[in-house]
Amino acid sequence: MVNVFLTVLLLGLTTLSTCGESLFNVKNFGATGNGITDDTEYVQAAINSASTVKNSTVLFPEGTYLVSSIVIKTNIKGIGNSVIKKIKMPLNLFIFCNIKDVNEVTVNNLTFDGSVALDSLGKPVEGSTPLLIYNCKNVDIKKCIFKNSPFGGLRVEACKNITVVNCKSLGSRGVFGDGYYFTGSNCVRVENCIADDYERIGFVTEANSYNFVFINCLAQNGKNSSILSGGIEYNAGFWYENSANITTIRCVAKNNTHRGFVATTGSEIGAKIPDSSASFSYENCTSSNNPLGFAVSSFGKTVRIYLNNCSALHCTTGFHATARDLNDRFDFSNCKVSLRPLNSKSLNSVGFNWESPVAKNSDNYEKLPLFNFTDCYVEYLKPVNYAQLTDNANNNGDISTYAGGKAQISISGLSNSLTNHPTVIKARTGKPIYFIKGTKLDTQFKN
Repeated sequence: MVNVFLTVLLLGLTTLSTCGESLFNVKNFGATGNGITDDTEYVQAAINSASTVKNSTVLFPEGTYLVSSIVIKTNIKGIGNSVIKKIKMPLNLFIFCNIKDVNEVTVNNLTFDGSVALDSLGKPVEGSTPLLIYNCKNVDIKKCIFKNSPFGGLRVEACKNITVVNCKSLGSRGVFGDGYYFTGSNCVRVENCIADDYERIGFVTEANSYNFVFINCLAQNGKNSSILSGGIEYNAGFWYENSANITTIRCVAKNNTHRGFVATTGSEIGAKIPDSSASFSYENCTSSNNPLGFAVSSFGKTVRIYLNNCSALHCTTGFHATARDLNDRFDFSNCKVSLRPLNSKSLNSVGFNWESPVAKNSDNYEKLPLFNFTDCYVEYLKPVNYAQLTDNANNNGDISTYAGGKAQISISGLSNSLTNHPTVIKARTGKPIYFIKGTKLDTQFKN
C-alpha cells in the first residue's frame, strides 16, 4: 500500500508526502501561474520550505509563473506545460533562475523563458539567462526547455557530475547567444538534447572543461549575429575550446553559418589533465550544410583526435586539422565528405585539409605530427572540371593543405566519386612525408 499522508505546516500551508518524498506545491504558497501576477515571493517561499526537508520536490502545476529572480535549492518539477518566465525588466544576464552552491538537485519537465527583447539593431535589452547552475555537484536536468535567452539557454559553470537529458534550447540571442554553455566544469553528460535558432553556438565547452560526453544531440539553424553585432565569435553547432577528453557520439550539426564541429585544447587545460595528451573523439557524427564540417586542433596541450564514421555533407571544406604540437595525432577512419560544387573562384575546396605550423623547422619525420586517413571518401556533388580541381594554382582536392608545414601523412584506401580519375592529393606549401597504400594516386602531386 502506498503510504500517503498530509502534513499540516505553519500558516495553514500543506505538503504531500508519498513514498518518503515530500511534495511542495507552489500554489499552496500563493503562486497563481496565471502569467500576469508576480509569483516570485510565493515560488521562493515554496523552495525555501522544501529545502529544509530531506528528499523534497517543489511542484509547479501547469501554468506560467512570472518571477524576477529565484534561487533553486531543492528538486523542482513541472506538471504538464509549466513555464517559469522572467518578468519584463531591463537586461540582467544572470538574475533569474539560479542553482548555486548546492548538490543533489533534479530539475524536471519545466520551461525556463528568459523573456529576451531586442533593440532595433538586434541587440538584447531585456531578459536573463533562463537557467544558471554554478558551483554545484550531482545535478540532473531532464525534459526541460530553455528559450528566449539574451545569453546561453542553459549555463553551467564550475560544476561537476552534471547530466542534461532530453532538453531543448530555443532562440538564444546576442553576441554570446548559445544554446548550452559549459565553463570550468567536468564529468558532464549531455544526451538527446537540441539547440535550435541560436546566434553563436549550439553547444559550448570552454575554460578548462573536461570529461564530457555528448550523445544524440542536434545543433541546427545557427546565425551569424555574433559577428554582425560586433562580436568576434564564429557560428557553429558544437564548439569545444580550452577543453579536453570529450566524446561526441551520433551528434548532428546542420544549417550553421560557419562550422559544424570545433575542438581544440588550450594553454591552461594541461594543469587539469595529468595525461601526456588530451583527447577528442567523434563517432558517427554528421555535419550537414555547414561551410566547414569539422575543425580540430591543439593549442598548448598535445592532442589525440579520433573521428570514426563521421560525415561532412554539402560543405566547402570537410575536415580541417591543425597540429601545433610535434606529438599531435589525428585519426580519420571511414569518414565521408560531400563537397559543394566548384566554381571559377574556388581555391580551398578540400575534403580533408591538414596543417602543421609547429613543425616547419623539424627534420626528423618520426617526430612530426601524424595525420592518418583510413578508408575515407570524397564525393563531388556534381561533375567537376578535373583540370580546375587538379590545378596546382589552388588548394582544391581530396587531401590538401593551405598552411603547410611538415607532417607525416598516412593514407590508406582513399577514394572519390570522380569516374576514371585518381585521388587528388596536394601540398602546394610545406614538406609532408607521405605513406600511401590502397589509393589510386595522381603522380603529378607526388612529393
